[in-house]
Amino acid sequence: MSINLKFIKRLLTPLVLKGFGMVISFCSIFIIIDRYGLEIFGQYAQSVSFLLFLSGVAAYGYPQSFFRDSALMNFFQKKRLFNQMLLITFYISIIILPVLTLYFYFIEESNLYQIFIVIIAFLIMASSRLRFAILRTTKHVRFAEIPEQIVKPLVLVIFVLILPSDDIGSLYTALCIGLLTAFVVNVIFLRRYYKLPQSFKINGELVVINIKNTHTQLWMSNGLILFKDFFELFIIGLLFGDAVSGEYKLILQIYVVLMSVFNTMALINSHIFAKLIASKNYHEVNKKALSEMNPSLILLAILILSIIIVEFLFNITAQLEMSEIAKYAVIVFMVFSIINIAFGPVSQLLVHSRQISKLITMTSVRILSVFCSAILADLIGVYQLLFFALFIVFIDIFVLLFASRSLQKKIGYITPIYQQLN
Repeated sequence: MSINLKFIKRLLTPLVLKGFGMVISFCSIFIIIDRYGLEIFGQYAQSVSFLLFLSGVAAYGYPQSFFRDSALMNFFQKKRLFNQMLLITFYISIIILPVLTLYFYFIEESNLYQIFIVIIAFLIMASSRLRFAILRTTKHVRFAEIPEQIVKPLVLVIFVLILPSDDIGSLYTALCIGLLTAFVVNVIFLRRYYKLPQSFKINGELVVINIKNTHTQLWMSNGLILFKDFFELFIIGLLFGDAVSGEYKLILQIYVVLMSVFNTMALINSHIFAKLIASKNYHEVNKKALSEMNPSLILLAILILSIIIVEFLFNITAQLEMSEIAKYAVIVFMVFSIINIAFGPVSQLLVHSRQISKLITMTSVRILSVFCSAILADLIGVYQLLFFALFIVFIDIFVLLFASRSLQKKIGYITPIYQQLN
């Protein structure tokens, strides 16, 4: 089994930063649950996932298309493109505000102060993925995690401790301050990109709402993915209660830790894969995916072992009020994280090869699977969270197989595990 030591060395810096961010995020969860309880945490998680969904709608698919669109651009061209995308995102955000206000007033039953804070948080959050995307295409790519994954949760932890825990409004305020601080840090990294443009006119070529248009397809795809994340928490809260929704959010948070190796690979490789596909160098795509599977699996194994040791020594799940059933659900997602690395960067390659309609189909199937899984788990009546996780992962594996087959036909992509076995 060959080990790509150069790749591991490149992966370590962003992986350590991501790991540090994960620790801070878990600290914030500990503190929130300790101060507010699992039920309020569940409500907060649903609210944040709804804000993320709307921010995906406001972003119009730009964070995903930016890699390919800017792959062969010089600095001035990329800056002009970024400025236009940022401006359009802000305008769409303003249009969306009534939807956000009505949801939090009638569904969440928030007061006017809470709604005001949520609006400010949303306006900052709407462009966060685009800001993250441009950071990943510069020399600062290894530090791209710092604003959103380290600074934001760290500031959130500080203000959750400082602010009174009277109601969920304090959580929204802490989130808003965290988002604002992350935005400032991003500007510090890329201040040359944030100089005000000479004109605030919109480039019409970047806003063509047509089903065959790339930005429109990415818009739909990203919106559906974020809606799926929100819908998961919403339907669990609706059927099983906000406390169970909070517990499922904890499971997803642990899954994010498990996926940190895979996501860090995506972080440092997205721009490279975009260039390879843009230049139609498909052989190198397969070669690169294969060379990085083994070291990634080794790092994931170390991560899983570390989680098991920490759980054995400190019983973290008990402190987080997780049930025994939730622990089994974590194991299900643990296995799925291994499968993701074995398949390689499938979703990323679909975007870069412009097979976005396939991505939309996949996500639509996953949303339907969330609904069906929740209903089936509710009908079974016992171990709902475990059965829900099993159903979700089963469908997601099927979707990965479908996507891999599509990539093979389009660009000759062969999954790393298949290359290894043959």
